[in-house]
Amino acid sequence: MTGQKKTHICTNCYEVNKPIKIIGGSGMIELVLFLTVLFSLLLLPLLIITLPVFLIYNHNRHRGGKRKECCPICKTQTMVPIDSRRGQMLLAEQDRFSQQVKSAPAKQQSSKVVINSGELITEIAGGANLVEGKQTWEHAEEKKHDIEWMKKCCDAELRTMEKTGLAPAPYYFERVAILSRKEKNYQQEIDYCELYITMVR
Repeated sequence: MTGQKKTHICTNCYEVNKPIKIIGGSGMIELVLFLTVLFSLLLLPLLIITLPVFLIYNHNRHRGGKRKECCPICKTQTMVPIDSRRGQMLLAEQDRFSQQVKSAPAKQQSSKVVINSGELITEIAGGANLVEGKQTWEHAEEKKHDIEWMKKCCDAELRTMEKTGLAPAPYYFERVAILSRKEKNYQQEIDYCELYITMVR
């Protein structure tokens, strides 16, 4: 995305960039439907071919209509415009964090080549933002349906806040709340919502 205007900031991994488009739906379903058409072309009458072709057309159109604006780094729908209230707050936090980095010991600043904001946070926080050796955002998409993993990410975000002063990413708390409601554990849903609100006040 070199050369493109950076218009958004990710509330999850602090990436400042332009959102990318990610197609929803299942590529596997589209493949199965395509193979069905191929099978139909070889063995079945033309009349029966019409149905799979129609299904592929509709599924492909449905997927195209579900394109989502996502962060190019963590692939979650957590990008907000940098000129929004939330975006301005995150940029201010990022600026404050950059000042921390500049005032850190020289060894800490030059110990490795920093790839993104998460790498910086890992260094300054002493790994507080890691869950099973990975940054929290690296679990965001793969583990988003696992409430225990999301709770671990919440804990890591809170530890990181203690070390760096950066507000915890809301994504993991939202996921715990959503999954708690699905489990009909309404008290846990309320607890995690209140916990996040308390921490960011």
